[in-house]
Amino acid sequence: MEKIIVLFEVKPTKEGAAKYLELAAMLKPMLEEIPGFISAERFMSINEEGKILSMNIWEDEKALEEWRNVVEHRM
Repeated sequence: MEKIIVLFEVKPTKEGAAKYLELAAMLKPMLEEIPGFISAERFMSINEEGKILSMNIWEDEKALEEWRNVVEHRM
């Protein structure tokens, strides 16, 4: 079974980091509603202060495409 992993990194300001994590927490229930969503995790870098890596895992391209079209996600 094939899966799609989406990785992206952000390096917000110190104030922005809390807002980013708050937004991620707000969007998680929407993620869980999409058929084909498997998981979402956030990782803090130990090498570069403030860098956050996000990893989302999807069952297929269709599920990922549905997430891309969620208006709140595109803010």
